[in-house]
Amino acid sequence: MNRAFPHVYPVDPFPEGDPMRSFDDEHGGHWQAALMEASFGNVSLIFSRIGGEGVLHRALDTANYREAEQWLADSDEAALRASLAEAQPWG
Repeated sequence: MNRAFPHVYPVDPFPEGDPMRSFDDEHGGHWQAALMEASFGNVSLIFSRIGGEGVLHRALDTANYREAEQWLADSDEAALRASLAEAQPWG
């Protein structure tokens, strides 16, 4: 929620917290996965390694951001690791 300007965004878009998940890869690396809303309703899954450098991304096959939030909330670590394996370097 934009707390500096509550009149602009009166409803907190993430009432249950940030749309972010932490998980470990098969090598013991610690990662965070977060959602990013892109143009034309596309949603990307952004991966960053905790204590590492670089960012990876992967487009999600979801109809909208809300569906992507639900996908992220429902995904187990195996699904997140599979998505990480398909992710490409940012840039």
